[in-house]
Amino acid sequence: DGLSNLLEYALGGNPTDPADRGFPLVTQLVEAADKKWFEITYPRRADFSGNLDYVVQVSQTLLPGSWSSSGLEQVEIIPQGYGLDFDSVTVRFEVTDKDRLFIRLLVERL
Repeated sequence: DGLSNLLEYALGGNPTDPADRGFPLVTQLVEAADKKWFEITYPRRADFSGNLDYVVQVSQTLLPGSWSSSGLEQVEIIPQGYGLDFDSVTVRFEVTDKDRLFIRLLVERL
């Protein structure tokens, strides 16, 4: 239960309400100048960010050891973009039509 509470806290949920899991992650495919990027936007606690580490990773196979943050580019951080005490962070990576990618957001307590 402690891990669930940490994730709910990190994403703005309410640990006393199982239906409130916090702010949603937003994903989109962006095309410009003959390139395609997959973007993920997630909430990050502004008031606790020094004690939490948020890491986006991608994998083509879902196998252990295949997850990586290589090639990811932080696009923007909007202070309090999700509401009081939360920044909005957008990360992207370039994709091709042949890519089959999986994405995950890791939240760890430092």
